Amino acid sequence: MLAVLGKNSVLVSLLLAAASGLARADSACPSFVESPLEPGVFCRAFPLEQRPALGAPHARSLSAGVRALPGFLNPGAVFLAGGSLYVVNNGASLVSEVDIATPGQEAIIGTISTPVNPVDLAVVNGTLYVIDQQRDKLHYRPLAGGSWAFVQLPAAAPRWSYGNVIFPHASLGKMFVLHFWENTIHVVDLATKQIDTSITNVHHLPDRVRFASGGTRMLVLCVGLDAPSCTATGPHWELFDLASGYQKLLEVPVNGDCAETLAEQGGDVFVVRDSGVLSFDLTSGAPQGALGGLGLGRHAEHNGAALFVQDDTGAVLAVDPALSGVGLSYGLLANPQIWYPPLEEMAAAAAVDGRVFVANRNDGCLSIIDWPACFAYGSGCPGSGGSVPLLAGGGCPAAGQSFSLALSGGLGGAPAFLFLGTGTAFLPLAGECVFLLAPVQPPAAVIVLSGAGPGAGAFALDIPVPAAVPPGYKAALQVLIADPGAVPGYAASNALHLATQ
Repeated sequence: MLAVLGKNSVLVSLLLAAASGLARADSACPSFVESPLEPGVFCRAFPLEQRPALGAPHARSLSAGVRALPGFLNPGAVFLAGGSLYVVNNGASLVSEVDIATPGQEAIIGTISTPVNPVDLAVVNGTLYVIDQQRDKLHYRPLAGGSWAFVQLPAAAPRWSYGNVIFPHASLGKMFVLHFWENTIHVVDLATKQIDTSITNVHHLPDRVRFASGGTRMLVLCVGLDAPSCTATGPHWELFDLASGYQKLLEVPVNGDCAETLAEQGGDVFVVRDSGVLSFDLTSGAPQGALGGLGLGRHAEHNGAALFVQDDTGAVLAVDPALSGVGLSYGLLANPQIWYPPLEEMAAAAAVDGRVFVANRNDGCLSIIDWPACFAYGSGCPGSGGSVPLLAGGGCPAAGQSFSLALSGGLGGAPAFLFLGTGTAFLPLAGECVFLLAPVQPPAAVIVLSGAGPGAGAFALDIPVPAAVPPGYKAALQVLIADPGAVPGYAASNALHLATQ
């Protein structure tokens, strides 16, 4: 039986495209050389055929789905805060504020002069924080205006730090400041503007921080890299408990080539290396998957649906979080000089938005990737016989037209509950299941699956979209199937993000 669907139930998906021919099989950590443009900055040495002579940029058109916002001077670190994106202008001691509230209408709306040339920035509770390469002062000023002040930090080695430097935790009121070469993380209390404590039991060269488990735990990537070679102790990722005096819970080695960055989503830890991506379980540290054959750079972000990683040509790749392959790739630089890093920073907005923002250091632009509005995300959990239900669609919905929706791999004859949300989520359920929608509300429809037996249950629908549904209406969809043979008593499909065209 198919229950009546509400008039706003927009149900469709465009699955990620198959991996394209982007593979590269370098497995050894590449050499590092000092940049002729910035003394003291060590850069990845590209093969000569990929590295044009300095002063001779090689032209490349932007990929479909990418827009470029000009008006920056050597843009670097970025930080998302509400409807604004803050962008460092390297060499100009400026931070630009970009209004990103309305997709397609992004614009620079102001600049803030800074007392130093920042390498990183953050915005917490209306206050802008910046830090420079010396990393001995954390400068701050209200966004609304006023004088700059600073928190004094211990002296740091005057060498480049590979990655971000400051990581705010707004609910705790703390700023985590990495002293890369000193193997130390200083925790600054943002209320007292004093160092609260210093974490010194990190493995080697802490490079990135991410907060997980609702902000109660901290992931740290220790890259184990010492330019101009990779002969230092190998990379690790580590897990700290923020509620117990920063107790270290896990230290997980990442074998192989040099680690670049990490991301986390829904209990999965993703470590990006030169040649690919590894995933681990957040709780146990156990390896879960690997995707190799890629030449990657040092930036990655997860928007709740896909993992976006930078490759070493300046492109951004959308990677399936299950690490089954690369979906889409985007060439960003209109006029780049291929010198590491061709991309200085990226920030991914929420999955229901779809945009990814990338500062193009050598192009004077902020690239804006408009990720497809209709896509599959997340993973289902198995039912009887180990079969995982798969939910798929047939293109983005359009007002006044029909679209197809299909489920396969369920338990034949079982009731399937169709859930609809306006946003994405990763809410752990029993067993391996995850609820992928927000907000949580009653099912929009109940469908009895055709077929008989484990893995044979299915449905196929052609659903008309009312003519009154406006373009850009967004929704997310997932199916849960009653299944007594599954460990939690039910199975779940992947989810779909949808938008009317």
